[in-house]
Amino acid sequence: MFCNVKSHKIYSDNFGIKILDLTRTDLATKEDKAYNLDKWARIFKATTWEELKALSKNNRFMKEVTKSMHIMTEDEILREKMIEREEFYADMRWLKERADAVDKERRRADDAEAERDSTMAELAKYKEKYGELK
Repeated sequence: MFCNVKSHKIYSDNFGIKILDLTRTDLATKEDKAYNLDKWARIFKATTWEELKALSKNNRFMKEVTKSMHIMTEDEILREKMIEREEFYADMRWLKERADAVDKERRRADDAEAERDSTMAELAKYKEKYGELK
């Protein structure tokens, strides 16, 4: 039944909405338990496939829902794995670029050191030939 909660005016008796609070299965009435609403709530709160299988073990409808949930999330699992793989490759590319930059800087430093050594050798030859500068 659909009605105004303040005035209790009935809009339609052909329509109704029931809400199941998944977090409050402890408040389930005997009638709720008779219709397995507490078990259905636990199905939708489950966080692992093992938990889902255990909850749906003795109910063919719950098994079917569990199977459907698994099929619907397979694509999501695949998508998550693909995202993880792309993030891994992006991290590897960043690490390679960083390593290449470090290598380039190291080569530049090595070249500068070699140039300094060459200049020092030339200066030593000059000193040998002409003596100390004054």
